[in-house]
Order: sequence, then structure tokens, then C-alpha cells
Amino acid sequence: MIPIQVHIAQIPAQPLLTQSIEPFSAVCSETSEINTVTPSDQIQSIIQQAREAWLTGNAAAFAALFVAEGEFIAPGNRWIGPEQILQAAADYASAYDVLKIDIRQVIQVGDRAVVEWYWQDREKATGNETQADDAIVIDFQAGCIARWREYIDAISPQGSD
Repeated sequence: MIPIQVHIAQIPAQPLLTQSIEPFSAVCSETSEINTVTPSDQIQSIIQQAREAWLTGNAAAFAALFVAEGEFIAPGNRWIGPEQILQAAADYASAYDVLKIDIRQVIQVGDRAVVEWYWQDREKATGNETQADDAIVIDFQAGCIARWREYIDAISPQGSD
């Protein structure tokens, strides 16, 4: 078995809640209109918003995309709810700059999408850059993310197309 490198798992837990969770209530809340199927354009928009949030280090914007009990899962970690997701994304943004995210493909079936993207980041403390190919399975509920599950390959990324 080939070991997988994961940056998020290597970040120590810190109480770094420097960003407000306010956007959560404005974007995803229990009062959102309940749809049985999230429209394709809306799913594409949410994926683009998540990409932009990572690129700009905007943890609050990323957390705001999730339903109240949403899950964010990356190898070795699981965060539930916008507060935990906000903290995880803020911790990551404090330690890394995301340099590039290239979306390679999005496959959507109903309220689920699979996203393949290329990710490049730089560790702030060392300046070391890393690359990864990432597959993300995303479940949507009422126009928000209910579950974000990442599978990360930092051993054999194909680079930017």
C-alpha cells in the first residue's frame, strides 16, 4: 500500500476562530427551501464557491456552504457542523497558501457530485510546495453541502493541464 500525504491531518488543533460564522446563516440554514434535487447550475456554483474559498483562504465562506450538520471528511479527519469546518479550514489557511486549484471534471448524479481537481499549496513556515490530485464526493441537501469526502493522492499528481 502506498502512503498518502495529507496536509490537513498535520495541522495542530488551535483555537484560531478569527473569522465569523455569520455567513452560514445567510447561505445555508435549516430554513432553506427544501429541494429533492439540487439543480446542476447551483451545484456547479457551490463547487466554484468552495474552490474560491480555498484559494483565498476564506474559511468562513467555505463553512457557509454546509448545512447545519454537514460533514467535511479528509483522510484521517472528520469535522461536523459549520463551527468545526470553519476551524479546520481556518487552521489550514493559517499554515498554507493554496496556489492553484484546477477543476478537471465534475460528474453529477442527482444531489451528488464527484469533483476531480489538481491542488497546489505552499507551507507558510517552510516555503515547501506540494501538489495533489484530489477526488471529492459531495452530497447536497437543500442547495448546500451535506457531506464533503476527499480522497487525496499527493504521491502521483499529474500536475496542471
